[in-house]
Amino acid sequence: MRFARPTGWSIAVLFLAFAAWLAFVGTLSAQELLLGAGCALFCTFASLLTWKAMHLSIAMVPADLFEIWRVPASVAVDALILIAVLYKDLFGIACTVSDDRAVPFHDFRGRRGRLRRVLVTVYSSISPNSIVIGIDREQNLLLYHQLARTPVSKLMRKLGAHP
Repeated sequence: MRFARPTGWSIAVLFLAFAAWLAFVGTLSAQELLLGAGCALFCTFASLLTWKAMHLSIAMVPADLFEIWRVPASVAVDALILIAVLYKDLFGIACTVSDDRAVPFHDFRGRRGRLRRVLVTVYSSISPNSIVIGIDREQNLLLYHQLARTPVSKLMRKLGAHP
């Protein structure tokens, strides 16, 4: 199931922009709801103009989008890993050694690939242990940095990384 029509993408951007506004203001007053709706509409309009000017087309595949359900568990596990690393470093048990990694990445060139590159970057960088540096499309590599080396997460594997 694929949907990449401007209408579907606009609804997604509108919803996400409004949700982000509400998360940042932290209140449900009438003023904030009205201003948030206006800002979300502006954001959606600007996004559509940008996509049109750049001739971008994105295939939103629900299976890729719904991988977000793995993010909270990933954040919790990585937070515990970092607490353990901090404990060991503070008490001189072990020295912290961060790691730059490159793993093979299959991103499905084309419309679906654009979304997968964005999703693997955002979903993986939310986690406190890793941040995606970039994706080398010529060599098909996902480049990321980890504070504590851990195996490639299932989230990254589902979105195209191959350890």
